[in-house]
Amino acid sequence: MSRLYIPVESQSRELASRIAVALYSLDIGFSDVIIGRDVEVFNTIQKPGVVLLKSAASFEFKLVEKLLSQGHKVYSLDEEGILPPLNDSSINTRFSKDLLSMLSGVFVNGNLELSSFPSWVKSSEKLIITGNPRFDFYAPRKRRFYNNNKNKINSLVKGKKIILLVSRFGDVNLSKNINYFKLLEDNGYMNTEKSRAFHKGFYEHSKVIFEEFIQLPTTLAREFPEHMIVVRPHPSECDSVWRTFNKFENILVSSQFDIASWLSCAEVMVHNGCTTSVEATAMEVPVISFVPATSDEYDLVQANELGEKAENIQEVVDIIRDKEGLYLMADNLSKLNEIIKYDPECNASELIAKSLYDGVQTVTNETNSKRSKNIRFFLREIIKLLLSNLKLRHCYARKKYPFISTVKFRAKVEDISKCMNLEGFSVNREGIDVFRIKKIKPDYIAALGEVVGKCRPLFP
Repeated sequence: MSRLYIPVESQSRELASRIAVALYSLDIGFSDVIIGRDVEVFNTIQKPGVVLLKSAASFEFKLVEKLLSQGHKVYSLDEEGILPPLNDSSINTRFSKDLLSMLSGVFVNGNLELSSFPSWVKSSEKLIITGNPRFDFYAPRKRRFYNNNKNKINSLVKGKKIILLVSRFGDVNLSKNINYFKLLEDNGYMNTEKSRAFHKGFYEHSKVIFEEFIQLPTTLAREFPEHMIVVRPHPSECDSVWRTFNKFENILVSSQFDIASWLSCAEVMVHNGCTTSVEATAMEVPVISFVPATSDEYDLVQANELGEKAENIQEVVDIIRDKEGLYLMADNLSKLNEIIKYDPECNASELIAKSLYDGVQTVTNETNSKRSKNIRFFLREIIKLLLSNLKLRHCYARKKYPFISTVKFRAKVEDISKCMNLEGFSVNREGIDVFRIKKIKPDYIAALGEVVGKCRPLFP
């Protein structure tokens, strides 16, 4: 028996790509995959297996240490690593030497992330450059995966063309009751004078850009009344700041649907220093980088180099009006591969699955059971879910991973399996936000087909 555990932090960003990894893993030889909301996956582990983390930053040391003590092999793919801050690797490194030694493998998004590592990470034999599995869905022949959401979005915007504004200001516009600097300190990012100075400087620079960015919706709504101006806040942002724009007839602020679904409907995307520019380029959506202020120290230059640059709001308007300016620059795809490993003919999810299966051979067969602790955990989570659904308590974690029904989860698995040309999977709920996916044996599928074939139709 070989089990894979896939904890997911952000449902809209990670779930689809992690399901793709799960399906390829089952197709290769894993017996089952436990996938779902990260905290619940960690609290419901019953036997050793292979664990795929969404990051292995230094503050994850105790988690990795615990997983190893339970007999697991631990791998990581840093979802924040597509556009890592490159200013100073001594400040921004995502690893400690002890942590790296504990991991069985580190999947790397691409050359940009690799170049951001200090030399002792770059020289590690544990690095495996695979790209990011969410880009698997961006290849032209797989974009049909977003068709259902495209239809819903077109209905939502009443058939209007979309100018998509993507906000990434989870620092200066953080959700209520969360202190940005305390959050960084608690997670080990401000443990030196140098790192404290860097993050405070980054915050002040980001604040200047945000104050200009927040003026974009009303100006664009006025200049392009035939378009719908769609604002997509970052999941960590305070929604109330953006929701005030919903009073305008052709401005829509929405966190509904994943970003790729919005990109598949957008005529153009406007951003500043955001990973979405990389995703938009892969999906052949024109990009405008809004750079009202610049800094050699704090700007994510690679993201802003994709597409056309606008230094003020009027330049954004002019670029959108100039239809020729909306076409992708000829060298954008080459720029894309400088950032992330992207090959429309090669699935990152399959490459990751094959590497994960290599770790199965060294997993022990010892069992691990802490049922009493799990029961207390479930009771707490059920109470939190009820309070969140009744809007009696704000829950940031629930915002990032809302409850999903079994029917919807199964439908998502079915859609992804069709997209990846895979078939024969069963899905069962294992907890509040955790599911077990298994590969159905071919002989069982054949037997089931015979039974269905012999049944008399209800409506002949």
